[in-house]
Parts: sequence; C-alpha cells; structure tokens
Amino acid sequence: MKRAFRAGGFAGAGAVLEEEIDALSRVPAFNCMTRHLLESALRITNGARRYAADAEARGVASPAGLSRALLSMHLTTLGEAARLDRRAAPLQAEGIPIICQDVPPIPPDAPDAPDAPDAPIPPGAPDAPDAPDAPDAPGAPFPPRRMNSRLQQHKVRLRGLGL
Repeated sequence: MKRAFRAGGFAGAGAVLEEEIDALSRVPAFNCMTRHLLESALRITNGARRYAADAEARGVASPAGLSRALLSMHLTTLGEAARLDRRAAPLQAEGIPIICQDVPPIPPDAPDAPDAPDAPIPPGAPDAPDAPDAPDAPGAPFPPRRMNSRLQQHKVRLRGLGL
C-alpha cells in the first residue's frame, strides 16, 4: 500500500484497495471487518481527490494531510480487524453472520454534497472554525487533549468488562 501511495498518491492506493476488496468479496461471509475497513479506506482515497480539488477551487489549504491521516488510521487497524475476523470465522462457517451483519458495506464514493456557498463563513458564525461549539475552538466542549483522556477512561472501563 505504501508503495502504491508513493507512486500514485490516493489514486494508486485506491487501485490497490479495489483489488483487495474484490478478492475479499469473493467469499462474502468471511473477513467482513477487514473488508469494511478497506471499503472505508477506498472511500477516503476517492474523497481525498475530490476534497483537494474543492479546496484548490476555493483557494484554501489542501486537506490532503487530513485525508492521509484518516487513511493511515484505517490501515493501522487492519491487523486488529484480521484478528477479529479470524475469531469470528468458526461461527461464520456455522452460518452465524456475526460481524458481517454488524458492519454495512461502504460504497466507494459519497453522493455529491450540496455546493457550499462561495462566500467565506464570517468569524463567530455557528459553522465558523472559531465558533464556541466547533471541535477545535478554544472553549469547545471536547477539545482533542481532553478527548484523549476520556477515550482512555472508556478503554479502562471496557477492559474491566472483558472487552
């Protein structure tokens, strides 16, 4: 995947993802979590190109770094997805569709979003980056540094439940 991304960017990564998804789709009752993550990653690669073009047309910074981070996060979890699929395989072989019924197929492309207004959002408007309820704004309800500690608390609780 890294070679494909280095050689062809998001399009190159997308081509590899399509091949992998096609191979997994030949046996639809198994490897469902892995396929789900790969489908999501493919959607990310397809969206990344559209978002970059939209940003360029609007004269704003490219979101490619954010798309790369999101893609990387998905690919990083593939090992855990494969372990989960291996644990589910004996049940799936008995006809129990665990995981396969729990994660939906993800289409490779999002439907076109409505066009955003051409005018920039004024500072302080509800959707502006500096709005009080924006996730990264000062005073936001869940700033990222606090979110990490909350996620850690949830992980500890889940481990206590045996999850």
